[in-house]
Amino acid sequence: MLAAGQTEFIAAASDATKKKLFKPIFQLDIIDKYYAVTQEELKALTTQADKLSYDIMAKKSMLEEHQHHVEIYATKSSQWSVNRQTQIIELEERKGTIKVIVDPLLKQRVKELELKLATIPEKVDVSEEIQKLESDKMYLKVLYGENAEILDESNRLVGTECKYCGAEINLKNLNKHRGELIKRTDEIIYNATVIDSKLTTLREKQNKYDALLEERSEIQEELDSVQRILFQEEAVASSQQLIKDSIDKSIRELKESSNPYEQDVAYHEKKANATAKELEELEAQLSKITKEIDLCGFLKWTFSREGVTAFIIERAFGRLESLANRYLSMISTEGFQIEIKPQRELKTKAMKEEIEIRVKLGKRIIPYWGLSDGQRHRVNVALLIAVNRLCRDRGINSFNFLLLDEVLDLSLADKGQEDVIRLMRWMLQELHNIIVISHRNEISKDFDFLIEVQRGKDEISRIVSSIVLTTEEPATTHRKRSKRNAL
Repeated sequence: MLAAGQTEFIAAASDATKKKLFKPIFQLDIIDKYYAVTQEELKALTTQADKLSYDIMAKKSMLEEHQHHVEIYATKSSQWSVNRQTQIIELEERKGTIKVIVDPLLKQRVKELELKLATIPEKVDVSEEIQKLESDKMYLKVLYGENAEILDESNRLVGTECKYCGAEINLKNLNKHRGELIKRTDEIIYNATVIDSKLTTLREKQNKYDALLEERSEIQEELDSVQRILFQEEAVASSQQLIKDSIDKSIRELKESSNPYEQDVAYHEKKANATAKELEELEAQLSKITKEIDLCGFLKWTFSREGVTAFIIERAFGRLESLANRYLSMISTEGFQIEIKPQRELKTKAMKEEIEIRVKLGKRIIPYWGLSDGQRHRVNVALLIAVNRLCRDRGINSFNFLLLDEVLDLSLADKGQEDVIRLMRWMLQELHNIIVISHRNEISKDFDFLIEVQRGKDEISRIVSSIVLTTEEPATTHRKRSKRNAL
């Protein structure tokens, strides 16, 4: 429905009002909504990307720190290994200079002297035996003297006791006892001879042992000297062996020792690998978010005034301008052209919404308010009908009729009214009905139906009459009307 007061609505309205009108027609409000959603999403993604970038910088710094520590400890580890190998080589060289040698001839000589010394008694002393034998010899000598004295004075034995058997000696048994005394004296002489022989043997033995003892002393002295030299050599060899064993132990400990820096290298390598993996994941997230930002930025631009909105507006306003000029050419013969500028490019190359409707006559721009009332009304009608058609094209308006309230009553001369009615009849190709409300009875001849309405005293409007203005038969007319649109 287009009312009389709305005829100048499009051309004379402010930019804000025009935007309010055209936004739902072009569905720009949906695009604006998408733009706002995309802008918020872009803001959230940008915040997330900034946080990821900060985290990536922190992880990179941490990774560089761990890698730096790996290099430091790897260098120290290498130096430690080189130093250890150098120490091992030095100890091996030092070990090679140590000689653990004992003269085998000394050991052999010691054994020979010990064997020789073992054959010589350590101590030979027969003095006690000699003394005992000499005592026995002295005792026998005394016995012999006594016996010899008794034998010299054997007659004196009569009346005495025999010192051997204890019997009393008388003349009768004197010879017997004297014979026994001689026998015992011979035994004493024999025993004394044996003792002398033993004494001779012992003295010879003593002399021999004395010679051996002197030899033993010489052997012992030589043995002590050789053993002393051997001990000195063995002490030196033992000392050298201890040094050599200590060197071997040091070499073994060096070879078995673990590198104290390998643990640090392994620790920082592990941390570096973990940090690198985290960094890779963060960079992957940032790459994904960056792609989303690029897509979101593209969508934001697409939903912006420079994007799809500009395309829609350019095409839609181009279509509106084309329709308006088409309809204007049907109701005006003055050659007016409507020019619609939906946006204005700023110095920053950004686009500003500024819907400007201008009227051109040839190359000359005529201000809207510089037109006559009739000319403005024709322009307004053309724009209103063009907007109606554009709404139907875009599915905003699905009605198949047009209602015009006193649109023909304002500022239109008879010729202008006829032109507009001719345009309406032409529009019946697309619409089922066009209903015109007017106070001018003279225009009823151009319509198929006439409904007269009057307002009563009770301020209620009622239908007074309904007239079919066609000259055809009613039945035929009705049938024809069912096949074509009605005005």
